[in-house]
Amino acid sequence: MQTSLFIFALCLAGQAYGFESCEECLDVVALIGNWTHAAADNIANYLEEEYCPTVEDEECAMHVNEMYPTMLEMIAEEFIILDAVRICNHLKACDLKERNPMLKEMTCDDCKHYLEEIKHILTNKETVTEMEHWLERHFCTDDIPHCPRFVRTHFYPMHEMAIHYFLHPKDNCNGLGYCEN
Repeated sequence: MQTSLFIFALCLAGQAYGFESCEECLDVVALIGNWTHAAADNIANYLEEEYCPTVEDEECAMHVNEMYPTMLEMIAEEFIILDAVRICNHLKACDLKERNPMLKEMTCDDCKHYLEEIKHILTNKETVTEMEHWLERHFCTDDIPHCPRFVRTHFYPMHEMAIHYFLHPKDNCNGLGYCEN
């Protein structure tokens, strides 16, 4: 059930908005994951400036800079990039046996709505809890003893803040080429 909510949201979005081809779906999912990778340091800087002053944790800034970029890259890799084929199969954009009759050219409005849905799902408490558990199992090691506490205490509010600040459907759809400036 690793990405079940994310896939469910994409399935709903795919039924209403679709993709023109399997390749387009895979490209879009990979691009979203790659953007997350590329923005990891900027997001950590943003969280250090905006999130850390709001919590009573003197080591917040150090821990954000020490751990958050790698955590975010791992989450993007595991929950987006590595699941691109599975996500697109669930959308029937890449299912060779049953081609989704809803496949069509995505418009600017479709893209913005689709990314709003993704934004909502990515900040859903259940999805983020799944991410936290995954990080505790795959990121936290004995070498970072404060990691599990940091993940349980700070990941959800930081993740929510980062998603709302950095995921802008119109800007992202411009970057994907579905909208014009």
